[in-house]
Amino acid sequence: MSFYKEIQIQCANPNAYYPWYSPKDMDIAEMVAQFSVLTSFQLRKLGCSSNVLSRLVKHGILHRYKVKTPNSSLPSIFTTGPTAGKLAKLPVPRFTNMEVLRSLLIVNQVIIHIFLESNANVDVNPRRPIQIITVNKPTGVMYTRSLNYTEIPLRYNLTQAIIIVPNKSYIYSGLPFRYVLEDELQQSQIRFYYCSGENILPVNINFNKKENAAVV
Repeated sequence: MSFYKEIQIQCANPNAYYPWYSPKDMDIAEMVAQFSVLTSFQLRKLGCSSNVLSRLVKHGILHRYKVKTPNSSLPSIFTTGPTAGKLAKLPVPRFTNMEVLRSLLIVNQVIIHIFLESNANVDVNPRRPIQIITVNKPTGVMYTRSLNYTEIPLRYNLTQAIIIVPNKSYIYSGLPFRYVLEDELQQSQIRFYYCSGENILPVNINFNKKENAAVV
């Protein structure tokens, strides 16, 4: 199943604003800002209940976007909202390019998986083609639909990366990358692969903070 493919979005609360908030509410807004954009399922993984999200949306701390595809609707996505932007000076992103948005949602599936295992440092920037998560050393995480991705991590001084690809034909041997298949993103456990010669093999990655890097 394709992940948030061919989507269109519409903000459900564009003008919501509420100048009174709790520190916990703003902590959630800061977490959302850290990831730039998250789906409702991703937020639940991070510990946010539907009731909490509804309150934050009503108060304008978060923006909620309805998501539609040509044939159906999908769970909502969330960004920081005007209350968080005005009172906490958090960025309030606007997405006009749906492919950039989809790429971030895909990448965040993997980053959240790592974050929940390690409480790693997350650096997500929508203007960058690759996002960064640091457990023991910085690791790039990117989604690509092009075969010309191999030099992108090096442009950002990243010596290791996790590349999310549409299928196995995008996987190269002999590079310091681990791979995730797009079609497996919605499984309960994300699977990682590496390429040895002509063989594409599953690999376990330990994301605990310790002396060695996360990807080996």
